[in-house]
Amino acid sequence: AMPLPRRLPAELLVCRLLQRLREEHGVQPADRGLAVTYPSTYSRREVDQLAEVVRRALVRQNGMPQDPTRLTAAGAMIGAMLDEASAAAFYFLFREIVETPPGMNRFRSLYRTGFNLLLFDCGGGTTDVGLVRASTAPASPDTLDVA
Repeated sequence: AMPLPRRLPAELLVCRLLQRLREEHGVQPADRGLAVTYPSTYSRREVDQLAEVVRRALVRQNGMPQDPTRLTAAGAMIGAMLDEASAAAFYFLFREIVETPPGMNRFRSLYRTGFNLLLFDCGGGTTDVGLVRASTAPASPDTLDVA
């Protein structure tokens, strides 16, 4: 029997998810277009392992050999690796500020000194907590600084 890499089940799952995205919507992640989220409790090693699984799945779903050049190119398609609490914060800020007219003008008017956001993201077996500060960038009032 041939031993299988431990990452293979996750890689096949992500590969199939990407294939279904392509089948159902006719799209693939564009350059720097894929955001990957993970529980806030993940260690750096676990985040790196997840990124490796996603890179390999991106190459696999196109039926290509997983050589170093293709894996590096697939890595460039991952635009962000975010813990789940930060992802929830970005979603909230995007929906409440960027998509809601008049956008940044409204934000600057309502929150002159900035905005603190305490997040609880519960689900999927983890509870992620985050404290996020959003304010306008001093050099560019139409830019949102998030820390």
